[in-house]
Amino acid sequence: YGIAIADTGKIVRCSGGQTLLRALAAGIVLEANCGGKGTCGKCKVEILRGRVTDSNGVPLSAAADNTYPACQ
Repeated sequence: YGIAIADTGKIVRCSGGQTLLRALAAGIVLEANCGGKGTCGKCKVEILRGRVTDSNGVPLSAAADNTYPACQ
């Protein structure tokens, strides 16, 4: 999969089953004070197009502010 970063136009590659946090670590710095456990809320990202699924392929719902935790 390819992830296009809206602010920079950079494309980051992501394999199936890989979290956005891990994929983005190749060029984008996101805080994850909880170590990727999904409890701190620091790694929230907004998805402008496409869909986000869990590791089993089940679509995830966005939070009220249209963001997703990148670590999940």
